[in-house]
Amino acid sequence: MKSTYVVWGVTCGIWLGLASPAAADTVVTTYVTHVQEERASTRWTLTEWLRIKERMRMMDLWLAMFSSPEKDHFSPELNLSYGVTKGNLALTVPGRAGEPAAAVTGSEMRAQLWLTNLVSGLVGVRTLNIDIGLEGFAKSLDGFHQSTAATDPAAPPVADDALGAKRLAYAAALRIFGKSTQDTSLILKYGAYKQTSAIPVLSDSSLAGERQGVQEGGELSVYFCNWLGAEGNYMAMGDDRRAVGADDVQGTYYDYSGFIEVSLLRLMVGRYHEDWRLRGTNGWTKTGESGFLGGVKLQF
Repeated sequence: MKSTYVVWGVTCGIWLGLASPAAADTVVTTYVTHVQEERASTRWTLTEWLRIKERMRMMDLWLAMFSSPEKDHFSPELNLSYGVTKGNLALTVPGRAGEPAAAVTGSEMRAQLWLTNLVSGLVGVRTLNIDIGLEGFAKSLDGFHQSTAATDPAAPPVADDALGAKRLAYAAALRIFGKSTQDTSLILKYGAYKQTSAIPVLSDSSLAGERQGVQEGGELSVYFCNWLGAEGNYMAMGDDRRAVGADDVQGTYYDYSGFIEVSLLRLMVGRYHEDWRLRGTNGWTKTGESGFLGGVKLQF
């Protein structure tokens, strides 16, 4: 049908052209314009393909944030992980230059319980795909040797084998993106911690005792393919009122690692870093620990 119109248009154009050169120019121009518009509307371009691909990605991301109650069912998940750390710890004393870092070793344990699809599975209504979880975390450090230059004469003597640190923490967690523990996900955390460390006592006896407060942070896991990915954790720790901007206690911890996953087992290797700033009678005492982290995770 379209070709018929084109033939008629050309025929009329020729006929009009014989009668009026100006009319012939108008018909030819109109014909060329229509043909170019049609060809441009059906032309495949790389720019248009990238634009459509970006729109589809945003649509998939939006849909992934909502549950499918007809498919989702309540399925609790449990993660258990264990890692070992090997690094260096530096103790910075008020009024002195930074002391040489000492080699330290330690371990980390983490357990997470996820109430996956709790709302959508029990209520059966479409909701934002946000899952609730609980986390417990334990970190220990040993192997630090006392620096005589950093010792506070008023501090009680501490044996080298007692120069370590332990931190226990628990948190409520929200997974705001990701359908399961074995999915690209973003997690927000808020909870409390309790730490015992003999290392800052070396520079200020007023820092002896147990420190505790609130903490907040997050976790990000990204899959590059079905068996390869990366994971990162961040946590800020403060006093009993706030995690960031506390007056006397300021701590941060983060780690990042790559992982290989085989079924329920995840093998991880990466780096970690932990900083503490503690206000004592002599000023701010600082510790900085960083090194390598390796571990395994089971995801049930």
